[in-house]
Amino acid sequence: MTNTIQTLLCGVFLLLAISSSSLPADEKPPVTKTEEISESAKKEFELGNSAMDREEFEAAIEHFEAAVKAEPENGVLHHALGVAYMANRNANAGWYHFRMAVRYAPDNEAAVMDFLRTWKFLDNSGLFSVGTSAETIMNTLGKPDQYEQNGIQSRAIYGFMSINMINQQLFSILDLRNLPQEGLRSEDGLAFSLPEGWRVAYRILTFEQGNTEFTQGEETIQNWTELFSSQRFIGIEEKQAAKKMLGNIRDSLTSSFNDVEFKVIEESPDDVLFFWKIAETNEHPAQYEIVRIVKGKSDLHRIAYTRKSDQKDDENIKLWTETLRSAKLMPAEELRQYQQQAALEHEILQTTRIQLQKQEEYIRESNIDQLKKFILPEKQKEITPELLKKIESKNFSIDEESMVKRVELIEEDDTRKALIFNTKNEQVLTLIEKDNTWYATELWFTKSTGKP
Repeated sequence: MTNTIQTLLCGVFLLLAISSSSLPADEKPPVTKTEEISESAKKEFELGNSAMDREEFEAAIEHFEAAVKAEPENGVLHHALGVAYMANRNANAGWYHFRMAVRYAPDNEAAVMDFLRTWKFLDNSGLFSVGTSAETIMNTLGKPDQYEQNGIQSRAIYGFMSINMINQQLFSILDLRNLPQEGLRSEDGLAFSLPEGWRVAYRILTFEQGNTEFTQGEETIQNWTELFSSQRFIGIEEKQAAKKMLGNIRDSLTSSFNDVEFKVIEESPDDVLFFWKIAETNEHPAQYEIVRIVKGKSDLHRIAYTRKSDQKDDENIKLWTETLRSAKLMPAEELRQYQQQAALEHEILQTTRIQLQKQEEYIRESNIDQLKKFILPEKQKEITPELLKKIESKNFSIDEESMVKRVELIEEDDTRKALIFNTKNEQVLTLIEKDNTWYATELWFTKSTGKP
C-alpha cells in the first residue's frame, strides 16, 4: 500500500482514537461481543486496553497483535488493534484492521462506525467518484479483501463495501450490508434527459436507496455549483406517498431555516413537483432546488436540480422545471433500453464531432484517400480534386460543436441511421451503420463551406 491513506488519515484518527478510548462508559459506542476468546487472547486484550488508557500506543499494538495472532478471526480484537494503529499514526495498518473487524464482526457497531468514518473521509477526498481508475483506488486502499473479474467488469471489496468497475474504472459503490437474497431489482424508474455537458459523478446503492449524482463540465461532487440527483427509495411506497414526502421535506426546511421559500408546482398523491429556496447560513450556502417525487410499483423515485445561488434565475428554473416534468416513469426493461439508446446517441454525438474535425483537416489538406473513409462507399467516387477546389478546401472551416448538437436514431429497412441536427435544430447530416462503422450518406461538406 502507498502512503496516500497514511497521509490522509493519521492526523484525523489520532484525535478520534484518543478521544474514543477516554470516553465515559455511557458515551462509548456499543460493542457487540463475538464468540468467547481464549484466556491468552483475553489477557493480551486487557493489557492492550490498559496501555491505550495510558496512551502508550506502541505497547498497546504489541498486546493487541498478540491477541489477534491467537484469535485471527475475532472482529473485536481487530478493531482494537486498528484503533491503536490509528492512534500511533499508522493509518495503513489501522485501515486494514478496521476492514477485518467488520468482516469478522459485522454487527460490532464501534467497528462499523470507525470503518465508515474512514470510508467517508476518503469519499470526501473524491476517491470514489465515477471514473477513478482501479490503479488509483488500489494504490490508496491497498490490496482488496476480495477481488472478482468477469470480462470488462470487476469489483474490489473492502470490508462491506464493493467498488464496482467497468474497464478498470469506478462505476458504482455497493454497500453489501442487509442485501436481500434476490438482489435489488427495480420494477420501474424515471427516464430523463439532461442538457449536454452533464455527466455522472457519483453512484452508490444500499439496501435502502440508490443515489446517482450528476455534475456539469469540470465540476465534481465535492465542489459544485449545479447538481442533478436521481434517487430511488427502495420498498417504501406503502409507507410514504409522494405527497407525504413533500410535506416532510417542507416541514424539515421550515424547522431548520429561518428564510425559506417553498412553492408546490404540481401535486397529486403519487406525483409531486415543487421548488424551494434558502438563504445563506453559517452551515449552508444559499441555494434553490426543483424536485419531483414519483411513486413507482414498489419504490419512490426522486429527481432534483440544485443550484448554489442567492438569486433566482427564472430562465434556469423554467428549463429545469420542464426537464423534471418531462421525465417518464417506465418499467425496468423499457428504462434499460431507453438508457442504452441514450448512451449510444451520446457516443455517436461525441464520435461524430471528432470525425468531422478529422474530415475538416483532410479537406484542407486535399487528402482524398483519407476523406473517403468517412463517406458511404457508393458516394466516394464523387470526391475529386475538382470538387475540393470548388469548395475552396484550403480555407474550409466548420464549428463541430454547433453543427452536431443532437442525434436521433431511427430504423429504416433493417438499417440503423443517425440523424444529426445543429443548434438551430436543422438536420445537417445522415449517418448509416454498415459493418459496425458509421458512414455519411452524402458529401455534407459541399453544403458547409463556412461556419454555420
